Amino acid sequence: MSEEPVKTSDTSFAAYLHYSNHYFVGMMQDPNDSHRRVFVFVKQDNSQDKQEEYDSGEVTVNPKLYYKSIRIMHKHLREDNLI
Repeated sequence: MSEEPVKTSDTSFAAYLHYSNHYFVGMMQDPNDSHRRVFVFVKQDNSQDKQEEYDSGEVTVNPKLYYKSIRIMHKHLREDNLI
């Protein structure tokens, strides 16, 4: 049985997961809001830790690499290819 993926509509958190080498699966439509998109990532052993780090505001990143991840997530939003 496969694990449930990590899903988020928070673009900044999606960029952080991407920055943290989580595999990006694609995007899907939010079932509660037809205008909102949800980023989907493969769940890893440290996914919960990454969520807690992000939520606490205690994340340290390389600004250039994180910015690159943000731009990649925005590109996926613009392309709007849903899975």
